[in-house]
Amino acid sequence: MSRWLLWVHAMLADKNLSGAAGYRCAPDRPLVRRWLLPLLLWAPLVAAAQTDSLPLDRDFRFADGLYRSFAALQSNTPDLRAAFMDGRMVILPEEYRLKVEALHPKGRADLAVSHTDMYALVIDGLPYLHIGYDSLRQFSEFAGLRARGRLSYFRYDTSWVEQRVMTAYIPYTDRPFRQGSVSVEQQQTLHWVFDFTDGSRWLLSRDKLLARVAGDPALYRTVEALPPDAPFDDIYRCLLIYDDRHPLHLPVAK
Repeated sequence: MSRWLLWVHAMLADKNLSGAAGYRCAPDRPLVRRWLLPLLLWAPLVAAAQTDSLPLDRDFRFADGLYRSFAALQSNTPDLRAAFMDGRMVILPEEYRLKVEALHPKGRADLAVSHTDMYALVIDGLPYLHIGYDSLRQFSEFAGLRARGRLSYFRYDTSWVEQRVMTAYIPYTDRPFRQGSVSVEQQQTLHWVFDFTDGSRWLLSRDKLLARVAGDPALYRTVEALPPDAPFDDIYRCLLIYDDRHPLHLPVAK
């Protein structure tokens, strides 16, 4: 038994601690009882409270299911748990992508969830945020959080078609003889930040990150020193540093 436990045992038993682990004391036993018992009762409550929430990081696991709002995601309380959820979806975990064609409670296909109510889906503890609805192919697209923290990070590719005018020339004369419009597909990777304190989303850039880290003078100076066209990796590294210095605690899954 530790010295602390010996002392507590003696106080409660109304004994003198002479010879117990080398201590000698004659405390005011009524005063000890008055303060010690509440402390002993309060300590387990504190320990339980500490386990009710954990820092949001790569090891944090959300409860699997459908979340209809930011408030539900932030409180880690799904509106429809995975065990009671059914539908048609395709998940590509290695690409952090999820496509959902239909979603409804198990056995109730008539209660289909509207795509506008699919704020986020959690699969295997990882949140996938709704990023858009493909009206032609009729499915919703989701992007998984690749970095989790106060400022979480996700990315996805977007594509569009541009019409460009092409001109054909006569060989040897370089005289144009025909023009036509040609469809050219363009693609770009968008890097997004999801703020778990207010649910806002914004494209990751040096200037926007600079505004968010204003409360951290040392990191602010580091980001400020980056050139306007700083490489993405440098900006992303500063984002991770901010999350490490400013942890956010969220409720654990129940």
